[in-house]
Amino acid sequence: MANKLTQILKKYREQISYLFFGGLTTLVSIGSFSLFYYLILNGNNLVSNLISETIAITFAYVTNKLFVFNSKTNTAKSFLMELISFFALRIVSSFVNIGAMYLLVDILHGTAWLWKIIVNVVIIILNYIFSKLFVFKKGENNQVDGLTDE
Repeated sequence: MANKLTQILKKYREQISYLFFGGLTTLVSIGSFSLFYYLILNGNNLVSNLISETIAITFAYVTNKLFVFNSKTNTAKSFLMELISFFALRIVSSFVNIGAMYLLVDILHGTAWLWKIIVNVVIIILNYIFSKLFVFKKGENNQVDGLTDE
């Protein structure tokens, strides 16, 4: 039984760790959003969301690079390209997040914390697809999951 569990964990390590760190990123996003929305900015949804997204994207880059995709960039250029592509794609998903929150909270008067959770589930899925296909892939001068360019 333990051997079978170990095989499953090895086979799905990337997805499991992505879900784990995606969950932590969501907590960082929701926690920082709540802090700014409820305690610091007195219900300013847009600014609270912008701040929480910036904090969450930074946290996500570090955890995705180091723990999920095990990305090793061998040159400054490859590191910079990875960093820029990660942030650019996260900015795209942040616009989806901010737009959805604006529609659901400010226009439709939904409950901010509930919609923040629901929207973040969608964003986690979108970000995994972006990261897997466009950011942390085997490429020139970088190494992911033990694969090299050679």
